[in-house]
Amino acid sequence: MFIQKVKGNVKKGCDVEIGAKTLIVGPNGSGKSTIVNTVELALTGRVGDVAGRIDIAREADVMGLATNGAPALSASVEFDDGAIAGYHTEGSTAKAKKAVAQRPPATTHDEVLPIRTLREAVLGSPQTARKYLMGKVSTATKADVEALIPAALSNRFVECFPANVPVADALVASVEFAAKRQRECTSEAKTAREAGKLVSGGRGAPPNEADVRAAAQALKDARAALQAAEAADRLTEELEASEAEYQKAENAANEVAIKLTNARTALNAAKKPKTLNPLFSHVCLVMDESVLAGECLACGGKAPTKAMADEVSAAIADTVAANKAYDKLVVAVTAYEAEAKATLEILDRAEKALDALKKKVGVSTDIDLANAELAVNAAEKALLDVKAARDAWASVQKAESTALDADRQAVEWKALKEALEAAMAATIEQSLAAFVSSVQSHLPKTDTFGMKLRDGDREVVAFGLVRDGHLHTALSGAEWARVMAAMSAACVPAGKFACVIPEERAFDPSTLKDVMAALTDCPHQVILTSPVKPKSVPKGWTVVERGE
Repeated sequence: MFIQKVKGNVKKGCDVEIGAKTLIVGPNGSGKSTIVNTVELALTGRVGDVAGRIDIAREADVMGLATNGAPALSASVEFDDGAIAGYHTEGSTAKAKKAVAQRPPATTHDEVLPIRTLREAVLGSPQTARKYLMGKVSTATKADVEALIPAALSNRFVECFPANVPVADALVASVEFAAKRQRECTSEAKTAREAGKLVSGGRGAPPNEADVRAAAQALKDARAALQAAEAADRLTEELEASEAEYQKAENAANEVAIKLTNARTALNAAKKPKTLNPLFSHVCLVMDESVLAGECLACGGKAPTKAMADEVSAAIADTVAANKAYDKLVVAVTAYEAEAKATLEILDRAEKALDALKKKVGVSTDIDLANAELAVNAAEKALLDVKAARDAWASVQKAESTALDADRQAVEWKALKEALEAAMAATIEQSLAAFVSSVQSHLPKTDTFGMKLRDGDREVVAFGLVRDGHLHTALSGAEWARVMAAMSAACVPAGKFACVIPEERAFDPSTLKDVMAALTDCPHQVILTSPVKPKSVPKGWTVVERGE
């Protein structure tokens, strides 16, 4: 399976046919990278060697590659079996639609452009390279890995080692997980200690339960004193009210006494009335009738005069009126005497109540309500402070316990990470010979591939060609191209399509011919770019020329 047609409007745009082994020839700016970028975009949705030799994948960034600022960007490749891989997006460098991608199953893996991923891995840190190679060369089983882990860390190992994934991937994931947990536990310990410092606030020794009980008793005593002060204050109020009642009763008694005295004086000054015969009223009636009749109706004699009758009636009326006035004075005196007695009883009761309150108040007059309230507030604050200090120290101790536990876990995770890294190194070492042999199978017989992962006690990732029994890592351009292509071939999963695109080098025609010959047997599609033509074209190669 190989790409035979490349079409798109990336950069200058292209619509070309290529072969399983293709050389694209042309001067700088002729459009060689146009074809390469179109293939990259169609296969991965990413483009390399753009804007400072970094990969770009964001649609708005990719839109910057559209020919003459076109509003749409497309890239597609057609395989020899008719399958299509493609990429399409629309918009501008400010905003673009989500890309639509199409990829045959054989191309949906990370090594579809193996040199790119291999270069990113082996040119990074030794740790990055080891993780990458672990997935390519290791044949270890979970039991092999577990046998290299200290028994004390077995529980942690079970916790972090994922199931149902290839052992090589699980080992890499475990190293990352252990490193992450180490960082998290270290951060947790730091956070707990910082929180403890904030809570403790520079306090001295933590208060004990005796301090808390003493503060609680002080508050109890202060509240008792406040209750006594409140009671004394209420007695004072009651005393004032009692004094007012006494004064009211005394005033009422005085008023009644004055009224009684006046009534008695008036009674003594009044003359005691004469006693009237009940028949006087009949005599007056007879005299009045006799005057009208002209004769005395009592004796038949001469009739009394009207003046006589009026005089008798007036005298009788005066006597009656005097009697009534006298009787009224007597009633008033009697009423005032009763009222005076009642007011004196009220006054006596008020005086007794007042005397009793005066005795009570006299005992409590030394209690100050305002000071008692201040004392209670101070005692409440003191109790709250001592409890807060006790609780704060409890929080500090809890935080320190959390920090110590996190420290312990961080140590365990660090130890597990180091054990896993050692296991990774050991399993890679065990499988290294198979990987070297696989790479060697993709190189010409004149090349001897070598690789080492340790230099004394130091972990390294060094590879190159062996000459005179020594590993040479400083390779020429042609050697680098051959080695990278061979390593890429060894890293691609079996049965998967891959397109090997070495970096462009300024080879002379003769060296270019040798490089092409060395890459002829590569099991994957190869696209090579060069500003010059080869001295001759090896069999099986397609040459695509790009003009100015």
